[in-house]
Amino acid sequence: MKKLTKILKAQITLIVLCLLTSLTTITPAQAACGGHNQKVCSVFKKGGMCRSWLTNVRGVCRPCGGQNQRACPITKKGKACKRGLKWKIGKCVKPKQSVKKKLLRDARTQAQRFKPMIRTIANTLRRVGNKQMIRRLKAALKSKDPNRIRSVIQDMQTRAVQTALQKAGFRTLSVGVQSSVSVAGGYGRETGLALPVNQRGRAPLYVSKTYFGGVILGVGNDLVMSAFTDTPNNVGGALYAAIGNFDVGSGVGVVLWYDKRTLLIKGVSVGIGIGSVGAGGAIGHGTTYLCPSRACNKVF
Repeated sequence: MKKLTKILKAQITLIVLCLLTSLTTITPAQAACGGHNQKVCSVFKKGGMCRSWLTNVRGVCRPCGGQNQRACPITKKGKACKRGLKWKIGKCVKPKQSVKKKLLRDARTQAQRFKPMIRTIANTLRRVGNKQMIRRLKAALKSKDPNRIRSVIQDMQTRAVQTALQKAGFRTLSVGVQSSVSVAGGYGRETGLALPVNQRGRAPLYVSKTYFGGVILGVGNDLVMSAFTDTPNNVGGALYAAIGNFDVGSGVGVVLWYDKRTLLIKGVSVGIGIGSVGAGGAIGHGTTYLCPSRACNKVF
């Protein structure tokens, strides 16, 4: 009996040793599951077959829910896409932002960036933007004589403005009169002269037409000075106009112009009493015509 008991104990010990040996031969890689590029766990394993933001792809846990990745399976434990992304045809993509929101947000940043230049223009406008000067400029513009128009602008003493434009990287200073502006959205027309900041080259007469929506504007004839990144001969064409309450500490209306294709900043306009007082601002569409053009037949 004692001999039998010893044999049983020996057999049990051998079995235990075999089990322990087999367990220790399982590598961590073989035991791990549910992680990135690891095999899926058993359906009975607590925590699910794959960890968060991973999904079963042919028995392996692959990433999901990130930008341009496949959407994760929708379960009660989570969402199909990570924060800031949306589901689209089985993938997680970044939602497109509206042009209006994108431009107005960028315009607020750009207005702060060009604050010194805007203040310089505003100070000049306050000094020269009186009724007499506006009448003189309108009369010169109606004559369509560039030399006469330049003479009036020279009397405005815009040297400080031109220096500020050069520092900010702009190549054109335009000076014009904006008129026929309606309230609560509408239409603005500006006639003026586009001058090279470096004072070399042609200075063409221009007419610009801008359509606004959802915005309240000043009414009347206002003196407007603008800065453009292009040379005077290239300021013609269609642009977006971002109009809003851009706080630059000068109490002036500021309009920022953007290329319609690239959405890059193309210009900044400053005018006393011109600008949005509506909540959030608005996006307009403006087109500038260089004279001679049919648009220039009627200056005002």
